[in-house]
Amino acid sequence: AAVAREVNQIALFGDWVRPDAQAKSPYRPLVAKVDAGGNEVAGIRLPDIAVPVGTYTGWNLYKAPFPEGELCDRDGSFVPFAKTKAERTAKGDPRPSLEELYGDHAGYVRRVEAVAATLVRQRLLLQEDADRYIERARRTNPFGS
Repeated sequence: AAVAREVNQIALFGDWVRPDAQAKSPYRPLVAKVDAGGNEVAGIRLPDIAVPVGTYTGWNLYKAPFPEGELCDRDGSFVPFAKTKAERTAKGDPRPSLEELYGDHAGYVRRVEAVAATLVRQRLLLQEDADRYIERARRTNPFGS
């Protein structure tokens, strides 16, 4: 997976009539803390993030013909988890595998059901939306079997 080596500089403008960037005072970029799977921990964690099948990011890197390696601010990334611990170890992936997280497809569905139920109880998710998350989890097997 690609790793961003630089950040887009956002300079502070002292005069909006003549917006000459003051190079000595760019904004300091801050990023959210991430969990062991590489997903952000801040905010309301809907089932896709609370019970992930991979890492979701809000950023990506451009490829040619665009400026290669520059941060792309409109397209995110998805990097799936390995299915098994053996596959993860062989790839040198530090993130947990689906097998380590959920055991099997039924374990994955149980986690989605639990997270969806908690979000409904907390009034952060409508029951009809929770039902859709659960149905999708039952129908889509990230383990591939």
